[in-house]
Amino acid sequence: TYDLRAGGVAFFADAVALVAHDRVRIAFANGLQAEADGAYADLTHNRIVLAGHAKLRIGTRTASADAAALDLDGGRIDLLDASQGARTTTFTIASRFRSSKSGARTFAHVAPR
Repeated sequence: TYDLRAGGVAFFADAVALVAHDRVRIAFANGLQAEADGAYADLTHNRIVLAGHAKLRIGTRTASADAAALDLDGGRIDLLDASQGARTTTFTIASRFRSSKSGARTFAHVAPR
């Protein structure tokens, strides 16, 4: 699970997705912290895209890029930096987001700021 906070958050029922803007902050249950100018959370496929000054931190490890794509089920984080191109991080997140129930999804807790 994760806690998403932002200046504005919209839910799109047709896409089952959240769009957040204005100082987006996401705190994950495993300790991963993410922040960006904006974010798109695909609740059906359990993926998050951070756009604009994306920063990730877990423990003492950090990463930053222009954008980041988090595949919460696959445990993969791809970073896109305009000056360096795309790269995949070595953050280990796969097992920490999987639910014990088959087919269960990880949904965001949306809290107003």
